[in-house]
Order: sequence, then structure tokens, then C-alpha cells
Amino acid sequence: MFREIFYLVAMQIKGIKSYAIGYVFFSLLFPLGFMLVFGSFLTGPYVIYIISGTITAYLFVSTFGSVANNLANEIEGGRFSLIIGGGVRREVYSLSISLSQVILDISSILAILAVGFLVYHLQLKSIPLFVIALGSSIIMSATFGMVLASILKNPYVVSQYSTVLGFALTFFAPVYYPLSFIPLPFRYLVFLEPSTYVSQAIYYSIEGNPYSLLWSLAVIALALFLITTNKIPRLLKVIQ
Repeated sequence: MFREIFYLVAMQIKGIKSYAIGYVFFSLLFPLGFMLVFGSFLTGPYVIYIISGTITAYLFVSTFGSVANNLANEIEGGRFSLIIGGGVRREVYSLSISLSQVILDISSILAILAVGFLVYHLQLKSIPLFVIALGSSIIMSATFGMVLASILKNPYVVSQYSTVLGFALTFFAPVYYPLSFIPLPFRYLVFLEPSTYVSQAIYYSIEGNPYSLLWSLAVIALALFLITTNKIPRLLKVIQ
């Protein structure tokens, strides 16, 4: 299985050069400018939310959007059926797309952390918790993109929905601000948003708080729920 993932990741990386200029702007210059501008309005512990929120936004949106759009294009072109017919599980293929995207996102994450260290005097208090939070977030984001592509299939529709959902789940969830800022009657609603779990896991990992592990477990549980839910229609077809 690892050899299959390696070849699939290598195949995805070969297509990177086609959008290299856009990547440099949206994945490097834009997030850094966003942090420098909005971070200047905040002081104290709230600066961490700008850093963790920016990491969450680009990790979640880029991975989720990349998997959803790539899978939709592969499904429409018929290549996805050939890959699945060759014995590769759709979850493995989705993971390969997310890993290739993560290779690109590593530079963005390092740049965001560098700004945090140099400008806002950030202290990454637990690297293991941070890595676990990133890993679980990647798995969930890839799963979310896979489910969207499996449901909609049409690449044009998937592109529209992935863009809208990506930014809606980023700015309408407690990504750039504490969860406690949301009034209690409405606070329960944000637990329906996957980005809530991702943002909390990353924030607490930067703080070195063990609560990050609980949020990471919740992220994995949500990913397993999405995978199981996505398989139900196919299981019903087999039974019938």
C-alpha cells in the first residue's frame, strides 16, 4: 500500500508546475500579508489565534479543495474508475492527493511559523502535539473532500461548492477567535463544522495543552464518521 501511495503522490506532484505562480501568491504571500495586517490589531494571547487560524485556513481549505477537485476531475475523466479497478482504495487515493498538497503546504506552514517567531514572539510549546494535530487535520480534510466529490461528481459543481464551503467553514467557525466568544446557545452549532475541530487541535498544540489530543481524536472520529457515511449508499447497492 505504501508503494501505491508513493507513486500516486509522485503523480500528483508532477502537475504542480502548471500552477506554480498562483501557488506562490496564494500559499505564501497572501497568508503572510494577512497575518501581518490583522495580527497588528491584536495583542497578548489573541495573536496566537491569528497564527493558528491562518495555519488552519490554509491547511483545511487547500487540502479539502485539492482532494475534492482532483477526485471530481478524475471521476469525470474515467481515470478514477481505472485506479479503483486496479485495486487502489478511494481513501488511499484521496490520501495521496492530500499528501502531495501537504508537501506544498509545508513551506506555507514554516513561513507562517517564522512570522510568528520573529514578529509575534511565538513559542511552539509542543512539537509532537503540533505534528499530531496537523496529521489528524490532513486526514479529516482529505476525507471531507473525498465525500464532497463522491456526492457531487461534476467537477464544475464541486469547484463551486468546495470554494464556498472552504471559506464559509473557515470564517464562520471559531478559527481566528476563541470558541468562548460565541454565545452559548449558538456555540453548539459550530461543532457541526469540521474546521472547528481542526482549529482547536492546532491552537492547543501550539500552546502545548494536552487538550489538543482530545480535539485531534475528535478530528479522527469525524473523519471515520464521514468515511462510514460515504460507504452506506455503496453497501446498500451491494445488498440490493
